[in-house]
Amino acid sequence: FPRAHRAWRTIFSDKEKETLLSRDIIRDLDDDAFVDVGKFDSEVSNASVLDRAIYLDIKTWLVDDILVKLDRASMAHGLEVRSPLLDHRIVEFAATLPTHLKFKGVKGKRILKKAARQRIPETILNRPKLGFSAPVSKWLQGDLKELGRDITLSNNLASFLQRGSIERLWADHLSGRRDNGLKLFGLLCLGLWLNQI
Repeated sequence: FPRAHRAWRTIFSDKEKETLLSRDIIRDLDDDAFVDVGKFDSEVSNASVLDRAIYLDIKTWLVDDILVKLDRASMAHGLEVRSPLLDHRIVEFAATLPTHLKFKGVKGKRILKKAARQRIPETILNRPKLGFSAPVSKWLQGDLKELGRDITLSNNLASFLQRGSIERLWADHLSGRRDNGLKLFGLLCLGLWLNQI
């Protein structure tokens, strides 16, 4: 279960890492970046699949990704942001609810929507979820293309990565054969970070 749960957050598959990483890095690589996922899952192994997934999200993705981004983005603009639905009393109450009250079919947030029905218009309650993803794929085909290629194909990354694999990622992305935006953006961030150390 933990491996399946984390799979949708994985940018490079194990097979892709083998073709991308240099032989020296592969040889020395023995660390599982998701070791905590298994540890947290074992804490709730008797719970339902949904409750296990929620617990893993709270312990990993929420604190290590979503809340960090929210904090940085709001502080960069001098905003104080609160997440009222993360009040510990609400989270603890929600954890006690049976699965059928949390989720039915493909519809989530059942109780929250029912409670808000008198205050929030139906069009808001039932509209599709809107994400906050940055359009990195588009950026890497436009404004960030030159910088992205310079950094990802630079000598700084040459000792870690196989240049031919990066060139294939770029060729597929720029031709529209594949959307490699997240992969290339991750490599761009790695390259920029290496330039700073």
